[in-house]
Amino acid sequence: MVLTALLKKGMPYSSKTPERYLSPKDAAMNTYLAVKKKQQEQHLKIEGKMRELEYKDWLSNLSEIALLKFTFESDFADLPKKIRKTMRKRKALECAKKYFNAEIWPIISILGRIKSKLISLKKSNAVINYIIYPYTLL
Repeated sequence: MVLTALLKKGMPYSSKTPERYLSPKDAAMNTYLAVKKKQQEQHLKIEGKMRELEYKDWLSNLSEIALLKFTFESDFADLPKKIRKTMRKRKALECAKKYFNAEIWPIISILGRIKSKLISLKKSNAVINYIIYPYTLL
């Protein structure tokens, strides 16, 4: 109602909040960014779950002796025997997790990406291209 009255009188209309105006292009870019951010958050959440599952699997296949090799017994020599074993195992688990994240997980994730690309190539009947041009996946 106010807008039509202003226009009838020949007065220019200016919004009270011009800084809130978004052009259609800016609105579309904001929507795109929000969708990409949500996708990235989902990807990170899924990757975190995968990492945790792979870590548990890797740890379950690790023997007690191999696990304890992540720490030195001499680090806990001043503690009583019962506490020493518990503390050494706790420290070994911490070190094993750091080792897994630094050394094992990158290899597993790379292999997973290669496997998924092979599956997508197989679905698209482009396996021949992968065999002939092996560097196209990288």
